[in-house]
Amino acid sequence: MSSERDANSGSLTSFDSRASGRHRNASGAQARAEYINLCAFWIGERCFAIDTWLVGEVVSVENCIQVPLAPLALRGVFNLRGDAVPLISLSAVLNLRSQERSEGATIAVVLRAKDMLAALIADRMEPVLTDVRERITPPANGEDPVIFGFLELASKGRSIVSVLESSALVERLLGLNVKAANA
Repeated sequence: MSSERDANSGSLTSFDSRASGRHRNASGAQARAEYINLCAFWIGERCFAIDTWLVGEVVSVENCIQVPLAPLALRGVFNLRGDAVPLISLSAVLNLRSQERSEGATIAVVLRAKDMLAALIADRMEPVLTDVRERITPPANGEDPVIFGFLELASKGRSIVSVLESSALVERLLGLNVKAANA
């Protein structure tokens, strides 16, 4: 599973048979995605989205165990059907000022890729955004490489969604040494 920018269009190309719009051609190689579906979620007043191929599920976390001497981004570990899953603060990973809310159960967007299993903290979820490839605006030069582009969310009073670049996010999370419990 990986993602890369198409050299001609700057579009995100994801390779994964689980994702909508991805398919294998006659030679068995996976073809370029014709559309992207995004899982959108809020952290504070900012909305983020990630390609659905990376999202395993969304869960509510009641109990989380803090890890001594862990990186700032690692808020703890929780049990998901027998697997220890690191709970990650995306705002800390991206060095954002906005923080997640801390009251009550935590919403966690569980990400699965390669040998990584991790969950991002979210304040609230949006419905899946479907077939959005043509509506994504590329970021300005100098933007964080984990930001793939921006999308206007008209249903929410013209809010702007920061679309995350899946492979860059996975690399950043792996840099925190976040691996699957079984790896």
